[in-house]
Amino acid sequence: RIKAVFHHVQEDFRYVPYDDVYGRASSIASMLKEKTADNEDKAVLLIAALRSMGVQANLALVIGKHKGKLYPTYPSLSQFSHVIAAVPQPDGSALWLDPTVAYAPFGFVPWQDSEAGALYITDEGSVLINLPRKDETSATRYQVTVKPRPDGKADLDVVAEYEGEDAIEMRQELVPAAESARTSYLQEWLREARPGAALRAHEFENLEAIDKPLRIKMVIEAPDLVTKADELMLVRGC
Repeated sequence: RIKAVFHHVQEDFRYVPYDDVYGRASSIASMLKEKTADNEDKAVLLIAALRSMGVQANLALVIGKHKGKLYPTYPSLSQFSHVIAAVPQPDGSALWLDPTVAYAPFGFVPWQDSEAGALYITDEGSVLINLPRKDETSATRYQVTVKPRPDGKADLDVVAEYEGEDAIEMRQELVPAAESARTSYLQEWLREARPGAALRAHEFENLEAIDKPLRIKMVIEAPDLVTKADELMLVRGC
């Protein structure tokens, strides 16, 4: 239930990006009507929804890693870059939820929150803390099968797999785009990666299944990749 509510706030309310905290939020009615929310709005909306179904949830004002260090002796909202939600767990830890990061898996700790300073606010009071260290894997892996042809060209079967931040960034490019724009994106990537190559086919796996690695399968025709000399065949790195 918590996961479903989180994804609803994350995906169904267009994020209005702000890199500051002002200590105020739009009304719930306004957010429901406009279907838009900034970082404070999203946190308030998520916490209100969780509390309405009996789940305790608290606010945390975060200074994103890109913004620097938290200074405890400087009491100002201007230090903070965004607001997230925390769901206390029975073992004393918390489930940290940042609904501002589109296409992030449930419970994923984005880089900007990893070990970041935060003001954790509960009904009993508030305390300065550091958020948990990010330990999720972020990687891009390519598997390329080269099939040489008699004409000197080669057919490439490429599987690109993205995890963690890499998958989030790729989904942010591809999920909102039309199919034609997705094709253009891959063609532009291919022009830079392998000049002269042509994209013949492609398909996406888990594009919107954000809790799974994203895979892009491509069939590519590449010139000047295979050189034959007598009984030797040289395949250039691709």
